[in-house]
Amino acid sequence: MPDHANYECMVFAECPVSPITNPPEYEKIKILRCLMLKEKNPERWNLLMGLESHAEVRKQNFYAVSSNHSFFKFIKQECMMNFSFEEIHHAAGVCAVNSYGTSGLLGHGNSDGHSRYD
Repeated sequence: MPDHANYECMVFAECPVSPITNPPEYEKIKILRCLMLKEKNPERWNLLMGLESHAEVRKQNFYAVSSNHSFFKFIKQECMMNFSFEEIHHAAGVCAVNSYGTSGLLGHGNSDGHSRYD
């Protein structure tokens, strides 16, 4: 069974989540998936929590703070998940610091995406 079936699809089936049609908003799903590791895969959650997030620096960055508020609203209000702001802030930071954009890298024009370092 694909990972998304055990993670965000279960949440979306039970909660009134607005459809995400804007590709930059897929970041919300990535953050949700990371947070769900806490219950679904504690070993990987511990690895995630050990990664650098530049939390203090990101708290001083307007874009990072506003993005985190958007993630918080999505995860708490739309997905009805019980994660703290600090957990959401850390997961967002880990994704920002430990991944890289793949825009057009594979010759697919304007395709946007992110890959993570393993």
